[in-house]
Amino acid sequence: MPTLQAMIDEDGYQLSRTDCGLPSMTSSCQAGIMFGDNFDIPAYRWYDKDKQKLYVSASDATELNARYAHGHGLMRGGSSIMNMLNGDAEKSMFTMANMFEADAAENRRRAQDVTLLMLDPNFLMRELALFFVELGRELWEAWQQKRKDVRPRLNRMEHWYPFVRAAMCSLMRDISAN
Repeated sequence: MPTLQAMIDEDGYQLSRTDCGLPSMTSSCQAGIMFGDNFDIPAYRWYDKDKQKLYVSASDATELNARYAHGHGLMRGGSSIMNMLNGDAEKSMFTMANMFEADAAENRRRAQDVTLLMLDPNFLMRELALFFVELGRELWEAWQQKRKDVRPRLNRMEHWYPFVRAAMCSLMRDISAN
């Protein structure tokens, strides 16, 4: 890994052991990284006996975020794009903790951000091409699975999965990078 070696030799970086703790899954890791605290997130899904509530990290992201957000998060003053927790970010887009909690003005701003990306002809053409490549790839794989009689086999057309996969593997990936 020449890039890593150059960072160590030339820039003074050091390798050190890191214990991500258990469990090492999205909500726990993001809470630890963004807020410096991941206490009391035992799993992706768990039952809190005191509150008599089943927690699921994705659908309860707003509540989990509120538990740790005290204005000192890693993302404060910045942006959170496609995360589960926002790390006290000022702006967020496609972040589970803020996805459904925004007011009309915030939703308008998010729509404007996506619109600006889509108005870039290079970005738009790239996304259309990548979308159709991914769509074709999924349909090809579904046909191959059926042709080879691979079992167990799921209905890959259920919930428009090829289109969802194409969007996630192209558009959503590139939105998070831009």
